[in-house]
Amino acid sequence: MKRVDRIIDAFLDMPERRLVVVSGGSDEARLRKRAGRARNIVFTGWVGDGALRELLGRCIATLYIPVDEDFGISPVESMAAGKPVIGVREGGLRETVVHGSTGWLLDPRLETGDVIAAVRACTPGRAQAMRAACEQRSLLFSDEVFETKLRATLERVAVAKSRRARAFTKGPVDLAHA
Repeated sequence: MKRVDRIIDAFLDMPERRLVVVSGGSDEARLRKRAGRARNIVFTGWVGDGALRELLGRCIATLYIPVDEDFGISPVESMAAGKPVIGVREGGLRETVVHGSTGWLLDPRLETGDVIAAVRACTPGRAQAMRAACEQRSLLFSDEVFETKLRATLERVAVAKSRRARAFTKGPVDLAHA
């Protein structure tokens, strides 16, 4: 569950702020109906990589508040574009987003008012001040870092396995006198 309905409710109460919902799926019709004719809420449906990059480049921040998602790539992509993330303090977001540095992490029991407060706190100036921290943080989740960590882990496993194999083959053990 992505809780997009809560984001829409928040923006219905903030007509001075613009929300662009970049997704599609089975809930889209219900969410469009919920937004009604609000002029500040726009739905794009699914977009290609180029259009997504353009949208990220123009936005102030991204909102990502799923229920206990293990790891979401969207927050990392947002930070790589220098944009802070308004997220929820659960799941993978606790690892990817640093509250106050690369975005805001809201209480998982989140209410519409919590979203409104975070959006209002994310002024263009504050978002710009977070840009370098966002870009730097995103590098921790790059392909290169992943590959380096994976290789190091595999090497540790291979060494440990080799040690166990050598210990096992050192010779017979006299269990009667052990």
